[in-house]
Amino acid sequence: MIYRVASAVWPLALFCGSTAALAQDTPVSLNPSSPWQIDYADRECRLLRSFGDGPSGALLSMTGSVPGESLRIVVAGGQIKSSNVRKTQVVLGPGPMPLEVSNPIGVDFEDFGTGVAAVVARDPRSPVPVGKVNWAAITRVEVKSALSPTLRLEVGEMSRPFSALRECIDDLAADWGIDLEAHWNKTESAQPIEFYDLLSARDFPKNVIGGSNELVAIFRLMIDEAGMPTKCIMKPSTNPRQFEDRICQVLLQKARFKPARDENGQPMKSHFNSAFRYQNTGQTAPMRKRVVSTILDQTTAPRPHPAV
Repeated sequence: MIYRVASAVWPLALFCGSTAALAQDTPVSLNPSSPWQIDYADRECRLLRSFGDGPSGALLSMTGSVPGESLRIVVAGGQIKSSNVRKTQVVLGPGPMPLEVSNPIGVDFEDFGTGVAAVVARDPRSPVPVGKVNWAAITRVEVKSALSPTLRLEVGEMSRPFSALRECIDDLAADWGIDLEAHWNKTESAQPIEFYDLLSARDFPKNVIGGSNELVAIFRLMIDEAGMPTKCIMKPSTNPRQFEDRICQVLLQKARFKPARDENGQPMKSHFNSAFRYQNTGQTAPMRKRVVSTILDQTTAPRPHPAV
């Protein structure tokens, strides 16, 4: 068990194949200037390492929160320009089949300024689950742009740092009652069939919302092998109890899912994380988990990072 200290995803495809050269250039190569550090937060785990020194220095961050789901990668600093982000690729390599993540987005990352964020995801178009990536073959992370030289971070062999990140992520889900190993190797996540249109304004009369103008409930549904929700767990909040109870009541009765599937394609017990927002217009708007998480993550202050 990891003892956690307080602290602190746009799905994109993970492509396997040869990397397209965006610019014929001599890479700007940066060596590590710090050991790997891991941030054991309450809701997510973050692996960090800095590279180079001074104005040209860069930071690599890899963040995850759910076993076998997306890992968000951010490369910040290193003279990355926000105007170049849309024409950028993030490549994990070298290896015979480097992992190429296209269509990243620009971010402002703490003291390092402009950065590039991309996601290594479990995507139907990709045959490689996150847990099946050969992290031992990854020794560098490159940010390739058509408008500037390639930035190359010499990360070193990644299996040990990834194992530490995975242990941290597994600890977040230790009490969920799921097979953690199976989730790292699963071929499909649980997908909603009937979910987003189940709640309406009539489900929330005044005695349920307690006179509130806006409420957000973040929750996790446990899903069995038949795609039926079996349990609804709300994230602790100051919402009226009856508001959260009504959401769970409706979803447990009416929601239906395609079950998650293990590495052999067999249905397995899993989960589905999401959120609902009630606004004073009397309407409810479904919010996918990643949208809610992104909003909340931006308000979370960084904490000290113990070294791996």
